[in-house]
Amino acid sequence: HPTSKEYSFYSKVHNMFSRIDLMLISTSLLPRVESCSYLLCSISDHSPLNLTMDFPEVRPPDRQWWLSPRLLIREGSMAMSWNRIDQSLEVNIPAFSALDIIWEALKATLRGHVISYSVAHRKKAQVQLLELELDLRWAKTEYYKSHSVESRERVAKIRHELNMLSTSKAEYTLLRTKSRYYARGDKVGKLLAWQMQKEESECRIQEINTSDSATSREPGVINETFASYYSTLYTSETGSQGGGDHKSQFLDGIVIPALKEEDKLLLEWPITEEEVISAIEGLPTAIEP
Repeated sequence: HPTSKEYSFYSKVHNMFSRIDLMLISTSLLPRVESCSYLLCSISDHSPLNLTMDFPEVRPPDRQWWLSPRLLIREGSMAMSWNRIDQSLEVNIPAFSALDIIWEALKATLRGHVISYSVAHRKKAQVQLLELELDLRWAKTEYYKSHSVESRERVAKIRHELNMLSTSKAEYTLLRTKSRYYARGDKVGKLLAWQMQKEESECRIQEINTSDSATSREPGVINETFASYYSTLYTSETGSQGGGDHKSQFLDGIVIPALKEEDKLLLEWPITEEEVISAIEGLPTAIEP
């Protein structure tokens, strides 16, 4: 700021201005700087610093028009849409025109009117935002001079209106980001599809060492090496080396305990009445059998 002074912070305690918010860039980028200024501090107590730079070799991305869902909840946009639909159907009589031609013409006409309405609404919001910023600038200057209750209340009121506009703009940005990156993320070129492609490429095995200590990048050789490895891993060693005899010797050497004949007779003997009475008498008291 060679000719003007701007400040980024005002201390109510010391009643003084300061410039503690700065932008540090390389000297090689100075020719690309177009402007540098402080914005109004409508939300924070510090003024945001806006730095505009020119990079002509970097082209902005192409933006494809899409219908904002917020237009569907505004009474003015809905009334305008129904009015344009009625006018279009009055001009293009279905009895004398093909339905598909009428439908395509209606979409093109309605899209043009919606774009025109959106641009007018955006310009109106920008004018309102500019007026509020100018009012806030004058109100803050008056408050810094007088420190009156009226000027402080006026600053708080204008800040509240600016916060409402900023909140609405943030909601619109989040909605557009969600629609762009997630709702249409399964299409080629979108963020979600790009992330999935990146993860697949990172998990893909580019090369492998074969059994003869050679390195191969052929997909067929990589698949065969993996198939051979897991086939060997899950193949029983005893089954491939005549292990049937070993299994038989192991099982034949196991001694399985067996019941004696008198134990079998005792287990199979019917329960007598005396045994039932003795079991009932042995139960804890105050508990029903």
